[in-house]
Amino acid sequence: MNLIRKHWGKLMAVVGGCLLLVILLVAAAPSIVAYGPVRDFLLHHLFNGKEVAVSVDSVSVGWFRSTKIENLQIIQREKKYDVDVPVITNDVSLFQLISQPRQLGNLVIERPSIVVQLPNEQSDLFDQGQETPPSLDEAKVQTALRRTIDVSVFDASVEVRKPGEGEPWGFKKIAFLAQLRPGKTEEEGPSILIPEATLMEHQQLTQEMCDDLLKFVAPVVTGVTKVDGDVSLSLKDIRVPLADRQSSVGKGTLSIHEVNLTGSPLVQKITEFLGLGPSVEVFTDCTIQFELVDKRIYHEGLDFGVGNVRVRTHGFVGLDKSLDLIAEVPIPLAASKEFPEGVTPNPIIESLRGKTIEIPIVGTLDKPRIDGQRFGSSLMATAESTLRDMLQDDELELDLRGEDGEIDVEQIMGLTKSLLDSANREGGLLDQLRERRDSNKQADAEEEGEGAPKEGLLKRLFRRAEKSRQEPESNNEKAPPPNLPLDGAIDL
Repeated sequence: MNLIRKHWGKLMAVVGGCLLLVILLVAAAPSIVAYGPVRDFLLHHLFNGKEVAVSVDSVSVGWFRSTKIENLQIIQREKKYDVDVPVITNDVSLFQLISQPRQLGNLVIERPSIVVQLPNEQSDLFDQGQETPPSLDEAKVQTALRRTIDVSVFDASVEVRKPGEGEPWGFKKIAFLAQLRPGKTEEEGPSILIPEATLMEHQQLTQEMCDDLLKFVAPVVTGVTKVDGDVSLSLKDIRVPLADRQSSVGKGTLSIHEVNLTGSPLVQKITEFLGLGPSVEVFTDCTIQFELVDKRIYHEGLDFGVGNVRVRTHGFVGLDKSLDLIAEVPIPLAASKEFPEGVTPNPIIESLRGKTIEIPIVGTLDKPRIDGQRFGSSLMATAESTLRDMLQDDELELDLRGEDGEIDVEQIMGLTKSLLDSANREGGLLDQLRERRDSNKQADAEEEGEGAPKEGLLKRLFRRAEKSRQEPESNNEKAPPPNLPLDGAIDL
């Protein structure tokens, strides 16, 4: 006790000195955090130091004022992208952050500029070569996040560059609200959510823009050699996992206001098949709805014109450039112009006038191909529909598969064209079939079990129609109509 009394003054001096030191440290904490080496140490641990180099000009932190960071620069070490942000502010002071650690405040990012450098001319925004790790350290962000952080971005710009002679392109003056959200589970990890954003508004379309991004939404712009027009692009419900950006999901709208383009491999595949020849594809006020899910971009509403034919597509394009599309082609009832003397109309087009055919397209963006079997099935359904209308038989079914079980598309088209040509003549097969149905409404054939069945009537009609097409009528007299049997079932 005497010892305490003897050294009481010294003890009080030590306690007072420690308390004063703590007060000084607390008061100086904002300055310490903003001090260069300490600041760089904290930034290095927040960002993935092995992937990016991070620097700032100044950091302003106060106990009772908001945080402000000036001239933040993030440089990817392999020069894949650069980020430059003049100003970042947080509306939460250091005192509020310590007293209410779950209230991380709202970030305001002003005039950020992002430059993306694609590695080669074949790359695009979804295929940038070897996967790049995220700039932020996912584990540290997940540990630091206890709640969603709201982020406001103003006047942002993105520029995309690639080697070669192509011109840079990008987005300008972008503004949107976003959220940095912790993962619901450790496996999910943190992600960035963007409720909605407008990236382009009546922006001039370029070949580079088509090759690097828009081909995934509108595959007909892949590999175009010439393009002229303007488009708008908006996004909504976007979620980007920091650990796996390829697993991003979201929706959007691409509005093609008025565009002319040539050289699209996918459209050339369609026009060559239909025999339309080279042409210019025209878009006018076309609104495409799309959705990114399971690493595929599904779209519908892509509508464009080739000559006097309109084509509408739906389906998906994979981020690996795989294709699975359906092109719907309504064939006009009449040709838009008379054919020159000696020019024969395309038999496929002529046989399908007034019908809509569906052309399945698979393969890849660079090498699209028509799925012959699926297309054959579609044509057979169209032929059945046509013949049901002609014969007024809702139960009619065709089976034009070969011995190998595959559908012969050329056979379907040839038979359909021949039948239509013959049937539509006055007094032709169609009139005879109608007379036969009106005069003979007896039950189905009673010849089952009486030997081998006869060749089906429909196939005999096809054969006769083909023969009549190959043997034109005399100029002075009409060829007598073929004599149709009035009994027997129609064996298809």
